[in-house]
Amino acid sequence: GEEIRSSGIHWAFAPCIDIVQDARWGRTGETYGEDPFLTSELVKEAIRGYQGNENPFKKVAVSVKHLVGGGASVGGCNHASAELSERALRSYFLPPFKAAIEAGCMTIMPGHNDITGVPVHASKWLLTDIIKQEYGFKGFFISDMGDVENLATSLHQIAENQKEAVCKSVNAGLDMHMYSADSARFVSPLVELVREKK
Repeated sequence: GEEIRSSGIHWAFAPCIDIVQDARWGRTGETYGEDPFLTSELVKEAIRGYQGNENPFKKVAVSVKHLVGGGASVGGCNHASAELSERALRSYFLPPFKAAIEAGCMTIMPGHNDITGVPVHASKWLLTDIIKQEYGFKGFFISDMGDVENLATSLHQIAENQKEAVCKSVNAGLDMHMYSADSARFVSPLVELVREKK
């Protein structure tokens, strides 16, 4: 963390703790591989390295990513579906995230993919029920690039428009929007939704 912080950066969108089951997936090189035990042990040490310095001016917040299943996407495609049972999720894919939470990770980034048809950015079951409530995550979720918007595009097609995409993601548990070409695409609909008590 000290080296990153010396360049003025306070937050790293790392480490990538996806479990890889298809080596064709283009982000395989960012991960710790296919073993959930090894990945769980390595992520704990990575968090200690980034966030563990006693001096607050030498620590960096982590964002573990990508919750969850991107490394098992159909055909190894980065935005594709992952057909995973709850047993597979809990046995292989979620343990590194649980380990990261126990190690004190500050933020988590959901993945581009969906799990059996439900986009992770709109999954209350994953974001809130499991990660926040069951695992006790006290940090916050930040979207991956463009993934709130992707709820309303041809990628996921579960929202009629941007406002509904914002509503679905925030109600699922998303806390922060990473980026869009126009910042009003998240903030303006969110303000409207709060005023409408949705």
